[in-house]
Amino acid sequence: MAILLWLDEASWHVWNLEWGHWSVADLPLHICSLLIWLAGFILIFAINLLLGTDFLYITSKPTTASLLDTLPRWPYYLIDMELIRLAIFLLLYLPFIIRDGCARAKVRTT
Repeated sequence: MAILLWLDEASWHVWNLEWGHWSVADLPLHICSLLIWLAGFILIFAINLLLGTDFLYITSKPTTASLLDTLPRWPYYLIDMELIRLAIFLLLYLPFIIRDGCARAKVRTT
């Protein structure tokens, strides 16, 4: 489930990347989308506590072998997962920061 949510978020960013709809001026909208995702993450955590489940592997790591085994123990691996998600977001956003910076530099020189 977590993979599906991350893929959904990544596909949204890639869609905007493909159609060239990103700019640095839209950064607050992208941050807002990340905060909405985080709010959903917190909601799922509350549901997990109420129902005694483990959707998104928020309350514990899977019992079978997975890539989460390379991360630290609970709850610290949640922080690492958020940092990885933030790094992917910034990596996808970096070309637009560079593009907008180059466009501003051209405007200043002309």
